[in-house]
Order: sequence, then C-alpha cells, then structure tokens
Amino acid sequence: MLRSLVAGSTTAMSFGLAGATISAIIFRTASIPFIISTSVGFVVGVIGFYKDCMAKASLSLDLHPRLLQLHLDQNFPWKGFRGWRLVDFRSGLFARCWTLKSMLLVSWLTAQPALDVSCVFSACDVVQGC
Repeated sequence: MLRSLVAGSTTAMSFGLAGATISAIIFRTASIPFIISTSVGFVVGVIGFYKDCMAKASLSLDLHPRLLQLHLDQNFPWKGFRGWRLVDFRSGLFARCWTLKSMLLVSWLTAQPALDVSCVFSACDVVQGC
C-alpha cells in the first residue's frame, strides 16, 4: 500500500507541477489545472505501479511456483491453493481472472523478502559457477 502511494504521489507531483507551469505560462493561472494534473498524475502513477508489479508477480510465479503457492495458501487459505497441482501455477491461468490476479499480487508482495534472497543466491551461482 505504501509503495503504491509513493509511486502515485511522485507521479502526481510531477504531473501537477508540469501542468501548473504550462497553465501559468498560457493562462496566467494555475490552481485548477494543478488539481486536474495532479489527479491524473496520481492515477497514472498507481496504474503504472500496478502493471509493473503484475508483470513481476507473473514472472515470479513462472520461476518460483512452489514459493508463490505457499504464500497464496497462507494469505488465502479458503481458496485451497495447497491442493492445486504445481502445473496449475502458471501466469496464463492467473491472468484470466481478476480475483486470481489480485491474490497473486498480494502473495507476491508478501513473498518479496524470500524472492530477494532467491535472486541473490541465483546471481551468486552464476558468478561462481556453482
């Protein structure tokens, strides 16, 4: 939640300042254009953050299905992810349903520390030839 707010707020600030500056040059006023530009910027920033996270979550699901299965089951035990076959944990299946996409995104965010450790060890193996 905090990261999406930061992404949206940063974009809102940039859009707002740009819109206000352009409006002040053209119309000699900037208050309403600033509000409109800021609102549009926030929406653009949050949607961009969501799309980026979904792309990374889908990639992580394809690379680490067991880890995401664990986090999906822990976050949504009533869905019964523990009983799913491992071949069902593919990004194509989750992309078809907005509720599964939402669950995947939440689970990917909770799995982030484990995924970061996994990436460090993977990079270490490539460098050392392990």
